[in-house]
Amino acid sequence: PDEDERFAGFPRTWRINEPAGAQAFQKALRLSKKKPRRDTFIVKPSEGSEGNGIFLAQVPSDMPTLDFTNGGYVAQEYVDR
Repeated sequence: PDEDERFAGFPRTWRINEPAGAQAFQKALRLSKKKPRRDTFIVKPSEGSEGNGIFLAQVPSDMPTLDFTNGGYVAQEYVDR
């Protein structure tokens, strides 16, 4: 199976551990901003933080300045089921 088939059903995910990853995720946020019903993304530190530092984002202005010194972040599209 190709990659799209293997990951069907999983939410879109971005590793934000460097500026290039942050730029790719910012692009997804800009596209979401143009939709009538915006996508919601869950952003969390990639290192275990016991719930600290998790936030939701729908548009680029929801993103704080990120600190990449502690391993970066993971962003996933929220899937409403």
